Amino acid sequence: RLKSTPNKAEIKETAKNEVICRKNKEKHKYLVISEFEMLVDLEVVSFFEIPNVGSLFDPSPQKIMARKAIKFLEHFSREIEKKITLDEMEHIEYVPTQIVAEYFRYIFKHKKNHSIMGVAYGSSRDVSNGKNCALFIEDETSHKEANRQSSVLELKDCDVIQV
Repeated sequence: RLKSTPNKAEIKETAKNEVICRKNKEKHKYLVISEFEMLVDLEVVSFFEIPNVGSLFDPSPQKIMARKAIKFLEHFSREIEKKITLDEMEHIEYVPTQIVAEYFRYIFKHKKNHSIMGVAYGSSRDVSNGKNCALFIEDETSHKEANRQSSVLELKDCDVIQV
């Protein structure tokens, strides 16, 4: 679980800021925001809770590798929170994020060989407190990846907002 959960108004504002920007605002008249309840616990990589680097004076190979990994995660976390300029090249700016997300989704295995089912990261468009969570849930394949036989989400609420 994330340590701080934004309230419903903050969630809606972040969703709106993520999807609609000044450049494409006239294209969109409505925004649909849905709220889901998690029916099971899923393993999610959180870029909000990156551990401390540890002592720079610990020369053990494990600590050196851990520090390098943590430094990468800190740098990557800052990168995915940067605003992306909508200049017809934005699809290229998303590539590093997509590659890391795909690594966590398809290659990385957590405890007991369980797949990671999502990533949580800061919003690039709502930097004050915006939080995003991308879940890797598509169809029955996801149930098998999550070692589940039933649904993992249930729709609780759905709002249509005029932009």
